[in-house]
Amino acid sequence: MPTPADWYAPGASAKVAAQFAVNDAGEAEIVCADGRRHRAEWREVTVSPRLARLPRRLEFPDGGWAEVADNDAVDRALLRDRSRPLVARAARVLHFFERRLWTAVLLLGVAAAVGITVVRVGIPAAADFAAARLPGDAVAQIGDDFYQRLRDIGWLRASRLSAAEWTRAYQVFDAVAADLAGNNHGGDTGDAFHYRLRLHDFSFDDDGDGDGDDDGDDDGDGDAGESMSIANALAFPSGLVVFTDELVTRLDDAQLAAVAAHEIGHVRGRHTLRMLIQSASVLTLFGLLIGDVSGLTLAPLALAQLQYSRDFETEADCFAYRYMAAKGIAWETFGEALARIEVDESTVDSTTVTRDHGHEQHRDRDRDQDQNGIAAHLLELLSTHPPSAARADPAAHCPAN
Repeated sequence: MPTPADWYAPGASAKVAAQFAVNDAGEAEIVCADGRRHRAEWREVTVSPRLARLPRRLEFPDGGWAEVADNDAVDRALLRDRSRPLVARAARVLHFFERRLWTAVLLLGVAAAVGITVVRVGIPAAADFAAARLPGDAVAQIGDDFYQRLRDIGWLRASRLSAAEWTRAYQVFDAVAADLAGNNHGGDTGDAFHYRLRLHDFSFDDDGDGDGDDDGDDDGDGDAGESMSIANALAFPSGLVVFTDELVTRLDDAQLAAVAAHEIGHVRGRHTLRMLIQSASVLTLFGLLIGDVSGLTLAPLALAQLQYSRDFETEADCFAYRYMAAKGIAWETFGEALARIEVDESTVDSTTVTRDHGHEQHRDRDRDQDQNGIAAHLLELLSTHPPSAARADPAAHCPAN
């Protein structure tokens, strides 16, 4: 049965009242009010998707097109076309759901559940699979590049430790590395990593330039700049671990051993590689779904990264607790080490990003902002996150220990 339509001839902008129908020969036919007829194979006519009650657009091969308000008539014609029945049925199903609020809410809930499952289960599993199969040379290159970048921009400087402290740090770390190289402590069955330690000064000064030098009175208090050392540890994918001078100075041998086991746990768990893969995957997923990964749309990505980070910290913490239990080190030792590190965690951000001295904010003046942004991101991936009380209690944090 013919259906009312508006016809736009090829190259014309004026519409003409017409009738649309698909004949028994499988031809789409437009019959205009003035008697003119336009035919084309129905399977060659492009039909716009059904969207609520909006008219459908039928584009003919010669450039002409028709606008049909009767969506049901168009759907029936599509169902009769053997070349695209699945498309027509899918469109009718979607139209059924979009007309009913409860179905829309239900589908939204299902989509949210699927998305959460993908982010929380699917992507981490895929990242773990991919990270475990990266060639050793590639892993070593990634780790070396990270390490060199932090050195090039001046965040990791030459150690100022005494020879005695230097020797103490290496002796503690080498003992832990030797123990873990021969015992997986709940990790994988093989250990292909070469654990090695590097000691660096990691400090910021009162003038906010991050070069570790006291360049003068930038805060207006009449005092010269005061250098502030940061206690932290970094684990790189290749097996390289960095202890800062302040970390070595603050912690005793048992506490250093606990931190070393924690950082080696990050390496063994391939946490940096997995974080890189997972972050890139989540960013790509939201880019495909939303089309814009700026501003507020990055909030889900930030939440996903935070959750991934917490998961990795838990894995590394529990790895360290298993090592400590095997070596007879009191579990309180790790909590004491975390408490001594914690005081510096918030200081890095306040010093390197923006400093507020009561009358104006000072930006880093002598360092390129892009390089600082890269360094901050690398440190976020590599460094220990601010600890909580739960991390210092293995009974609550690692029930299996």
